[in-house]
Amino acid sequence: MKRKGISPLIAAVLLIAFTMAVASIFAQWAPQLMEDAQGDTTERANEIQSCSDRTLDVSSNDGGDSVTITQTGGTEGIGNLTATFYYESESAQQASTDMNNDIEE
Repeated sequence: MKRKGISPLIAAVLLIAFTMAVASIFAQWAPQLMEDAQGDTTERANEIQSCSDRTLDVSSNDGGDSVTITQTGGTEGIGNLTATFYYESESAQQASTDMNNDIEE
């Protein structure tokens, strides 16, 4: 019994049809993906730009356990601040505070 496969012409047509089907699915999905990525990037850039004028001044007394963190730039509060302190003889310790209040000029 002779076995024959599909003709090369039919194989080429099927391959092209499959490629076009995949391309049409991708063409519908890709623009939405790009819009979402662009929107996320724009949001993040705006957040970074709004924070660029905010500065903090960190000071401590020599040898003491007291640390003062003061917002010295910007008019909006920076939000929740978490500071991690590393001591030579102990493990790291964290302290959190709310610096969300707006600064009056």
